[in-house]
Amino acid sequence: MSNIYKRSGKREEAAEMRMNMKERGLKKPPGCSWIPVWFQTHTFVVGDLSHPQFEALNWVVTDLSNKMRKNKNMNSDVEEDEFLLLVL
Repeated sequence: MSNIYKRSGKREEAAEMRMNMKERGLKKPPGCSWIPVWFQTHTFVVGDLSHPQFEALNWVVTDLSNKMRKNKNMNSDVEEDEFLLLVL
């Protein structure tokens, strides 16, 4: 909900929502992706560095992100944090 407020320009409401969540001991679940490659599904969770090929994958994502920034292929309506989530 706080992200919805933030994206609609209601930053005060977003901050209030985050504060209410914190006061109640609620946490947002981490983002997770499942990517099938050949006959194996790879699971990626935000903040988890345990994937056996993490360093190679991180290099590829960082390189791609840098190239996209250089080419300015980023829609001006998309905020930086949203852009990085799309790349990851």
